[in-house]
Amino acid sequence: MVKVIGSKVWPHLVAYLVMILASFLLFRPYVLENKVLAQGDNQRAKAMQTEIQKYRQIDGEAPLWTNAMFSGMPAYMIWHTARGNVQQYVGRTLLWFQSITRPHYVILLAMAMCYLALLVFGSDWRIALLGGISYGISTYFVDLAEAGHSTKMLAMAYLPGIWAGAYMLIQKKWLLGTGLLSLFVGLQIQANHLQITYYTYLLLGIGLIFFGIQAIKSGQIKAFATALGLIAAATGLGIASNLATLWPTGNIPRKPSAALRNSNPNLTRETVWIKNMPLDGAMALVNPPPYWSRMPMAEGHPRHLKARKPTSGSIRT
Repeated sequence: MVKVIGSKVWPHLVAYLVMILASFLLFRPYVLENKVLAQGDNQRAKAMQTEIQKYRQIDGEAPLWTNAMFSGMPAYMIWHTARGNVQQYVGRTLLWFQSITRPHYVILLAMAMCYLALLVFGSDWRIALLGGISYGISTYFVDLAEAGHSTKMLAMAYLPGIWAGAYMLIQKKWLLGTGLLSLFVGLQIQANHLQITYYTYLLLGIGLIFFGIQAIKSGQIKAFATALGLIAAATGLGIASNLATLWPTGNIPRKPSAALRNSNPNLTRETVWIKNMPLDGAMALVNPPPYWSRMPMAEGHPRHLKARKPTSGSIRT
């Protein structure tokens, strides 16, 4: 019995050790040579939190409002503690109780989540290990680490775990799939970078369309509908575990929007979008290069100098 369990567990232990080695070596100057990453976003975040931390040292609790940013804004959008949220202890354990500003621990988590997802998808553990390491050392993660986009890194680290939970439900592993999906959704939302959560579910939705077509062809519509219901329920549980921050944040835009509508009845959501994102800007998101060539450049820019016609007296010998 022990030998059977050991034969199943040891490949994953070896894989995790290899991922530890890969993530730490990737940031070797930071980890072993006492070098420092600039992480400009984290530095600015600490500056934004100055007033909050000042009052926290005095009162022992963080204020709910700060006047230090944008003429005043809710403080829990900048810094908050998840008191009473049990899932935070799981997140801290997965990060070895380290700060998310230490990128090699977040990269290790991303590798492990991708490794888990690939195992769930049916890959051999060696292929899953290669995929996990490739995900963690991808250029985008390295760029985020240097820029200090730590919350974005953390949210992306949980992305494969969410897909793994959803896939388990598609494969009729109801209990384990629901548990993993709700846990990783809650942890990703707690990372406080909802842009990545939006992308996660956008891509998941595309995948579910294909699984739905497959279910119709194979006559498994009932099982697929059950999986969709449990995906929705697990997502709801993950959202519910973060209501302490999501609920107040969701209530904030209502009053300003009402005030704007009263002051200008013609102001609609479409008007604001068109005014702030003209057609050229929207097309630039789809196909940037042609629009870059038409952007005005500052004096001295190479393209500006190339396009400039020489004038009399401008050429010296």
